[in-house]
Amino acid sequence: MSILVDYKGSTFNYFLILPFDLKVLQLIPDNWSIGLLRGFLLSSVRGSLNKKRTTHVQRMLARGENLLTKSEHIGMNAEQVTMTESK
Repeated sequence: MSILVDYKGSTFNYFLILPFDLKVLQLIPDNWSIGLLRGFLLSSVRGSLNKKRTTHVQRMLARGENLLTKSEHIGMNAEQVTMTESK
């Protein structure tokens, strides 16, 4: 997904470019207004972004938990080393 920014006057308009085939949009009847589809499109995009962000947070939490587990494992298996001048 990418974002197209359109500057008009003193406002910026952001348009999401979604990675789906435009044939889907061509199936929508010409007499349907954008206002009619607005609610559906907004909820779909928000749901998709929410799922993506939630998945990312879950993956990062799992990564952190794995790091803690590895650290604990290394700490339990570490041998004590005594340094002397002869070594």
